[in-house]
Amino acid sequence: MMKDNNKYLNIISSVFFVLLLALPLPLWLVLNAASTEGSSLRNFIAPANTEKRALAELPESIDPATVTADYEAYYNDHLPFRDMMINYYNEKNSRLESIYRRHIGAGIANILYPETVEDDYVFPVASDNEMVLFGRDDWLFYLGENSLDYYRGSNVMDEEEMAEHLERMEELQRICDDKGIQLAFFMIPNKERIYTDKMPTYRIENESGRQRIFTDYVHDNSDITYVYPEKELTEGRSLVPMYYKYDTHWNMAGAFVGMEALYEDMGLPTEDIENTVYREDPFPASDGDLISLGGLDPALYPDDVAYTFSYRPELNILTFDNTQTSDLVFSGHYKVTTDSSNDESLVMLGDSFTLSVMNYMLRDFQESCFANRSDVFNIKDEIRNADIIVLESCERLDYRLWDDVDNLIEVLEE
Repeated sequence: MMKDNNKYLNIISSVFFVLLLALPLPLWLVLNAASTEGSSLRNFIAPANTEKRALAELPESIDPATVTADYEAYYNDHLPFRDMMINYYNEKNSRLESIYRRHIGAGIANILYPETVEDDYVFPVASDNEMVLFGRDDWLFYLGENSLDYYRGSNVMDEEEMAEHLERMEELQRICDDKGIQLAFFMIPNKERIYTDKMPTYRIENESGRQRIFTDYVHDNSDITYVYPEKELTEGRSLVPMYYKYDTHWNMAGAFVGMEALYEDMGLPTEDIENTVYREDPFPASDGDLISLGGLDPALYPDDVAYTFSYRPELNILTFDNTQTSDLVFSGHYKVTTDSSNDESLVMLGDSFTLSVMNYMLRDFQESCFANRSDVFNIKDEIRNADIIVLESCERLDYRLWDDVDNLIEVLEE
């Protein structure tokens, strides 16, 4: 009798195991088909992608060398209930992590270092996936793209490397001069460079940092317009915050101050932020990319503030064409026309920081094109016909700027 019972238990266990593996897909397909786009059920079973990357696509062709890896990557990214399970795990893990960081970790630090601890953060603490750094006063910082090296000044370029980069920039400058194009480089400081007081304690190897040193080198050895508005953003934060607390990006106030610094160096008309009308609105923690990237529970963080500036409201946008090439925040390009009296055309190449400043700059030109750097070869005509070209990059992505220079040289010399 005992053997029969064990036999039945094994059969039941096997059936249950098979059902556990097989049921999620048909259940997900049924629920997905029964729900409408944007409904609460659809958002529950298939929440929006919160990762800072494009999900793997189903291979269009079969390559014997990579077919297994390609299909595995696609399946891993599109597993039924994947995002729901990730969100559930992140919510629970975030609460446990918050309890440790705010109560237990701070208490241990005060016991071990009673004479040196001045606040709750003597030890840097990162999210479970080590993508987000917890700062003071609930500020969050990005740990990807070697951001800490830029903050600590441990990746400063030597003079030979700076000279090589400047040589390529000067070649692009000569080509633009020959074609009557005004060229400018626009480097956006990392958030931690502006909000050093919100960072945990780190040993700083070079106070000036990689980009401030390179900016001085460019200014001392060329007449290239190279704008790194660290000083302006640091001063601007005394009026209003320049960056979001829970996001990697600057806010609309920071974008405004950065644009004015760019315009001043380019010899374009500027406006004073203190004389500009703006309003303040709640910015939910759930909208911050560092909350989702770190797998944190937004309920643990109070709302931030978003700033909306009234910039040249008398000008009208006539056309606004958006060509997106992926589901990333900023891909492809935007082509805009307005009734501005300035008949110069602008092309701006950059990353996601371009999106915020685009909201202002598009009103200053009759024709403008704002493109992700990866889309440069799809806007060749706009580049060749431009009166002004601006190359923008976030500080931690500055290494990509040199590829942008080479790509522009290739397009302009064709």
